[in-house]
Amino acid sequence: RVTALGYPTPSALTVFSGTLLRGLIFVDNGDGTATISGTPTQLGRRTIKVRATAGSLYSQQAIRVIVE
Repeated sequence: RVTALGYPTPSALTVFSGTLLRGLIFVDNGDGTATISGTPTQLGRRTIKVRATAGSLYSQQAIRVIVE
């Protein structure tokens, strides 16, 4: 689970750069959280950049996803 904190509380999380390993999906839960789920079909490391949005404000953070 990916969680964004702040004020105002973020309402949406999106991947704006990078890709997940095949078989994984990123789902915005609409409440400042998102879930990365699925069954990966490959091992490896990927870095994605996630954007948290609250109205016209946003923040970005890089996240490393590792499947071993």
